[in-house]
Amino acid sequence: RTLYEGERITPLLKELYGDENIKVFLIDISAEQTIFRNTHRRICELMRHPVLYNKETENLKICPLDGSKLIRRKGLDDSEVIKIRLKEYKERTFPLIELFGKQGIEVNKINGEQSVSNVHKDILKAIR
Repeated sequence: RTLYEGERITPLLKELYGDENIKVFLIDISAEQTIFRNTHRRICELMRHPVLYNKETENLKICPLDGSKLIRRKGLDDSEVIKIRLKEYKERTFPLIELFGKQGIEVNKINGEQSVSNVHKDILKAIR
């Protein structure tokens, strides 16, 4: 989201759900790791299921969910495109973290360098 959107939606969220029920997560991951993960990600040709790169999937040629060929997304997962998206995130989205702090909303920082399943576990811990 952008700062503009955050300034407008936060009061509504507080009114609807109460301060204590608003959860914000900052998944902290380096640009290098983001670029690596995105440039190595593949999708299946048929249903576009994402297949993340790891030791178990690095040699897969076929989608484990639907049996179609695994392909790379052209244009979207190129390193130069990802660098542009990261720059936009830093300029347009990251300022929300400061806004949330000023509004008394806790920002839960999650280590994004770890495996996706561990990121998921840390998020679940933070919302309980």
